[in-house]
Amino acid sequence: GSVKLGSLVFDVAHCPKKGLSGACVDITPEPGSFGEGQMSCRVAAYVTKHSAYLTAKDNNGIEKLLSKVSLRNGQLNVSTMVVNEQNDEGALPAVVVPVDNCIRKLH
Repeated sequence: GSVKLGSLVFDVAHCPKKGLSGACVDITPEPGSFGEGQMSCRVAAYVTKHSAYLTAKDNNGIEKLLSKVSLRNGQLNVSTMVVNEQNDEGALPAVVVPVDNCIRKLH
């Protein structure tokens, strides 16, 4: 379905079978900036139990992984991917940024 937050409309979906939720939105340049009213980009965020992903479609309609957020070695990590070098096995991280103070113990 769709969710509206102010003037922004998101397309959202959830697949319980795959344990995957996602939201898509067209982003545009800010008012007064280059390309205002002339361009947009379709961006999607997917969330699973173990990771969150940010993607965008290129001009050929191919979805590219931009960023991945996951817990590894007891640390929250944000990976920015090498977008132009993705292959069938996925993208490789260009930069992995650890984020402090976001982990909580369950018990």
